[in-house]
Amino acid sequence: MMISPAISQNGHGQLPVSFQQLELNMDNVITLDVETCHVDKKLLEDEVKRFRPPSNAKDEGASREKYAEKITEKDALLDIAPIGCIALKTSRVLRVFNGIDKSPYKLSRGEVISCGAEAKMLVVLRKHLNEMSNADTVISGFNILGFDLPKLRIAYIRNRIALPEILKPRLHPDDKKQPVIDLMKVFLSYFTSDQRGKIMISLREVAHRFGLPEYKDMIDGSMIPDLIEKGEIKKVVNYNSVDVIAEEKLLKLAISSSPDMA
Repeated sequence: MMISPAISQNGHGQLPVSFQQLELNMDNVITLDVETCHVDKKLLEDEVKRFRPPSNAKDEGASREKYAEKITEKDALLDIAPIGCIALKTSRVLRVFNGIDKSPYKLSRGEVISCGAEAKMLVVLRKHLNEMSNADTVISGFNILGFDLPKLRIAYIRNRIALPEILKPRLHPDDKKQPVIDLMKVFLSYFTSDQRGKIMISLREVAHRFGLPEYKDMIDGSMIPDLIEKGEIKKVVNYNSVDVIAEEKLLKLAISSSPDMA
């Protein structure tokens, strides 16, 4: 495993820089990708009511209105946004856990496990993660430290469901740390000069810079909540699956373990 600032201890702090290169066994890697839904209107209204304008705000009403506009536009990024589906990829399996409906969906690669509700999906995912992971497992994903892992953890807590072992925060100094590779941070730290210093970049852009072919059918991640609302779940689970496949390919390229490399 390559130890770097982009590899974090379970999302809590970063390991020191080291030039020691340790082999990362892809059989021990679980890549995760989460897609979220729009927030229920009543919950959004409650969130706006909870908002407290800054003490120096000249117009509290205008400040509240601006806040309401902001969170409504990006509601799927809020902690209260429900998770629609979760893709899980290892060297052996690809599974998309669907928490939107119970309809059967097929993927060209992998399977869809339709659970019908967020809570049921989280229970099923926990069972799979507990069975598939151990102390040597490495979690990987794109912006996984800033989005996917926090989203998953807060969803489990919101539903009052115990976290999978691999997602439990390691808070005690003696706890064995769970390594996490955030591919967005890997790219921004090691594979770009013109984007250096930035804190965000899209998966689509990194895939392009790594020479991967365009793999998304004119769907952007920001469109996913609307597609879920329209009931176009097949498109959503397919998008989720191709994202996690691309993320695994990026990791292989980053550590020079891709079969495409000489």
